[in-house]
Amino acid sequence: MQSAHVRSKHPKDSQQGFTLLELILTLAIIAVLARLALPALDFAQRNEANRVFTHMTALLANARATSIAMHLVTVICPSSDGLNCDSNWSAGAISFIDRDNNRQITEGDQLIDVLSWTSATNNSSQALRGTISWRAFGNRQSIRIDALGQLADQNGTFTWCPAPQTAFTPQQMLINSAGRVRFASDNQLACL
Repeated sequence: MQSAHVRSKHPKDSQQGFTLLELILTLAIIAVLARLALPALDFAQRNEANRVFTHMTALLANARATSIAMHLVTVICPSSDGLNCDSNWSAGAISFIDRDNNRQITEGDQLIDVLSWTSATNNSSQALRGTISWRAFGNRQSIRIDALGQLADQNGTFTWCPAPQTAFTPQQMLINSAGRVRFASDNQLACL
């Protein structure tokens, strides 16, 4: 009598999985697709840096023009609420005429412009996709512009870092004491 080998139709009785060759091929395809996606990611991050610096440049230009036209001191400072100065440039910024020269918007000061990264006031309803920080001599978190349109106390640098943190080089907007802007990237700078 011959015995017949009968296969079970139950799924748990048969072994299923990937062979080593199938796994290697799948990982190779994923690596190629990821490599192809990197330029698109870099492009998106550059677009975001351009968007951020376009709005910051416009804020600075408007504050300088107001200082010159009215012969008064203006201040640009970070602002989370669009009304008061704080230390979070990534939330937004305000510019105002600072009649009492205290670097805070108080009674008698006039609000010039509000930049909010989470509202439509900056012609974009997109939240900031990264962080922006200001570094200047004297470690002040505000920019004071005199009646001639020059930075009264310091020059400094805005640094934009993308989110999530990648190998993308941080982009910088440097402002000299005359209020002129230039753009750069710093390969030695690490985003925090």
